Amino acid sequence: MTVRVLSAIAVLAVCRWLYLGWIPLELAADEAYYWDWSRQLDWGYYSKPPMIAWIAALATNLGGDNAWALRSPAVLCGAVALWGVFALTRSLYDERVAWWAFLIVAVTPGNAAMSLFMTIDAPFLCAWAFAVWCVWELFGKERSPRVWLPYAVLATGLGLLSKQTMVALLPLTGAWLATRQKSRKPFPKLTYALWVSGSLLFCLPALVWNFQNDWLTAQHTREHFQWRALGFERQLAFYLEFHAGQAGIVSPLMYLLVTVVCIAALIQWRGLPDRERFLLSFGLIPLSMITALSFFQRVQPNWPVAFHLTSMILFAAWACKKWSTQGWIDRFRRGTLPAFAVSLGFLALFYTTPVVMPLTPWVGGSCDPLSRLRGWKQLAADVDGLRQETCGDEEPLIVTMTGRGLVSQLAFYLPDHPRVYHWNAAGTIVSQHDVWGGPKDCAGRDALLILPAKQPVPDQFAAACTSLTPIGCLRQERGGKRHDDFDVWLGRNLSKWPLPDPHAIPPSAPISPRIDNSPIAEALPLEESRQ
Repeated sequence: MTVRVLSAIAVLAVCRWLYLGWIPLELAADEAYYWDWSRQLDWGYYSKPPMIAWIAALATNLGGDNAWALRSPAVLCGAVALWGVFALTRSLYDERVAWWAFLIVAVTPGNAAMSLFMTIDAPFLCAWAFAVWCVWELFGKERSPRVWLPYAVLATGLGLLSKQTMVALLPLTGAWLATRQKSRKPFPKLTYALWVSGSLLFCLPALVWNFQNDWLTAQHTREHFQWRALGFERQLAFYLEFHAGQAGIVSPLMYLLVTVVCIAALIQWRGLPDRERFLLSFGLIPLSMITALSFFQRVQPNWPVAFHLTSMILFAAWACKKWSTQGWIDRFRRGTLPAFAVSLGFLALFYTTPVVMPLTPWVGGSCDPLSRLRGWKQLAADVDGLRQETCGDEEPLIVTMTGRGLVSQLAFYLPDHPRVYHWNAAGTIVSQHDVWGGPKDCAGRDALLILPAKQPVPDQFAAACTSLTPIGCLRQERGGKRHDDFDVWLGRNLSKWPLPDPHAIPPSAPISPRIDNSPIAEALPLEESRQ
């Protein structure tokens, strides 16, 4: 069985690599943004730990600054994560259940997306799967800490360097161990303390960076959980939107079956063995907390993806009759294969959408998930054309006054991969570009300014230029009738990098009021403005 799974994982990884070359999807804003981080390696960044930047730097140093090389680690992380799911399930049950758990996870659209797009979820889910496996070996099977403690610390630490959500593993494990204590097993205080303290040591560099930068990551994370008074209709819309997103990640019928089975297991909590309690502790229980949160604020679909892994393992064990709900729900075991078939259908839809969607009348519409991945390369080519026409052999500063997506996308797709700067008229820190700030020495340099169409150049920037001339209007085609328009200005002979003056900005002009306009709203981050 091990050889079969490893072979299946290898074939799947090769097919995904070939798919990336065959369907050259342009980068999402987040992918380009993290690639930009990789050019200035550090111990921490504005919104996330540094692992994504380190991996992107390694990948592009080996394979060049191209989308295929940048996304290759996502394929590898997805493959390794599937092995972690198999190994965990095999340790909990047997190889037959592990095979089905592997298949169920592998055919989910969420696993496919995580294995193609180089975002923080790729390394995070890989580390999470292995960390949960190591935690079970260490505490569930009570293996020798000398063997499994270092692995548990390493997997958890790497996860903490990938995404803040990894910290949830620590209290969830403690809560499970506390409930296990009631089933005549003592709480392993020393081993647990060593695991937690060893894992948290991985966070020290990021903590030092945050201390030196006014705790920016902590502030950004806290902003995701701001209480806002909402009407019932708005709350209900958020709640339904959350479940729709989860159904898209797992596939609708599988999501329904897994949820019902896990709820039935939770109802039997007192009579469940440790292994089922373990899976619920890292599955439905934290997922229920996020579900409750979705009734009070918008929750991004990728927040609870790690908790689906253990829920699907529990479901696979139920489908293979390794445990029973002891009720009428067991009759729905026959629905496992239809649910699996529906997942395959959604997976096929996921892979064919880049080819089929441009041929449909829905391209560029609200149901087109790829509109954010179109037009960046051509827009960069148009910017480069204007740069060559107006500046010749000179190298002007390229400055955007939009969301951070355009900054990194231009840096990636311009042929010379220049440093592209973001000038924020409000003077607030909303991305890593604001943390880096402007160029150190720009006196006497020309600047190519890119703004949303019909938006004037702010007075502060205009005053720093000897002359300011509009040189073109560019359009980014998103598909169908959807597009974003930008104006390009040439500022001659900058005297200095202008400082923002938020008090001089009229309420009707830049940053916040522009968020709802198309060029800005689409350029905002997928995760960090809305996550």
